[in-house]
Amino acid sequence: MFILGIAFIGFLINKCTGEEDNSSLTTNTATHISKEDSIKNKIRNDSIDKQQKIEEEKFLKSKAGKIHKKHPEWSKEDCINISENKIWIGMRYDMLVYMRGKPDNVNTSNYGDGPQYQACWHDYDASCFYFDDSQIITSYN
Repeated sequence: MFILGIAFIGFLINKCTGEEDNSSLTTNTATHISKEDSIKNKIRNDSIDKQQKIEEEKFLKSKAGKIHKKHPEWSKEDCINISENKIWIGMRYDMLVYMRGKPDNVNTSNYGDGPQYQACWHDYDASCFYFDDSQIITSYN
C-alpha cells in the first residue's frame, strides 16, 4: 500500500509539474493563420491589380489617354485637363500649343529679368498667355 501510495504521489507530481508542450500547437495554429492571411492578402492584391489594369485600359482609350500616349512626359491629370480644354496657371506652353495650335503672334520683351513672352490667339476668349524661358504659363488674359 505504501509503494502504491508513493507511485500515485509520483504520478500526481509528474502531472502537476509537467507542462504540456503547446508550442507545436501554437506554431501550427500561427502558421495556419499566417498562410490564410497570406492567401487573403494575395487575393486582395490581385483584385486591386486587376482593377488598376481595367482603369488603366479605360484611361488609355479615352481622349486624355490618347494625349498621354503622345506625350508621356505630361501627367495623367494634365492630360485630363487638356482633354477638357481647361487652362491653368502653371501649364506648359507646349500644352497650350497642343490644344490651340500655333499662336497668331508671339511678342518678346526684356525688362532686365530675362526674356518674357506673350503668345496670343485671336480666336479664343483667353487670348494672350505670358511665360518666360521656363515655358510655364504665369498669367493670361
